[in-house]
Amino acid sequence: MNDSTIKPIQQVIQGLHVISNNQSSRNDKILLFIHGAWHSSVCWEKNFFPYFASKNFNCYALDLRYHGKSVKKGKFKLISMNDYVEDVHTIVQELSKEFKDIIFVAHSMGGLVAQKYLTKYPDTIHSAILLAPATSWGVRSITLRTMFQHPLTFVKMKSLFIF
Repeated sequence: MNDSTIKPIQQVIQGLHVISNNQSSRNDKILLFIHGAWHSSVCWEKNFFPYFASKNFNCYALDLRYHGKSVKKGKFKLISMNDYVEDVHTIVQELSKEFKDIIFVAHSMGGLVAQKYLTKYPDTIHSAILLAPATSWGVRSITLRTMFQHPLTFVKMKSLFIF
């Protein structure tokens, strides 16, 4: 069986959906993948998990609240960046029980969450790899501009990322 066909293990930690590659390695470092807006942990599953598993990394990815299979309680519009930071902290605390060094791999909004997390909890993470991180002022203006100037494109994009 090829690594890319191995299904990740799924679990729920305090309402947050988490997948892992169940890599039994002697590597104390793990990769915690943080997705961007309108996405979920599945964006890491097909290519990133198999590649890093082949390099003996334990891989985990979470669905931030209101994304993927994580909890959807309360009103979405009331969720703040700090809520996402606390989602990540919940998972980091759990993973820290088993692993020594956690490395973030974060994309877009996930990159902004990682930056805010590192500001609030600087000593809990080994390092972070940020892939096209969102800016501290967010993506609201580009999202609204796309929505109004290219509504069909916006609808197509949004339908791709909501799971």
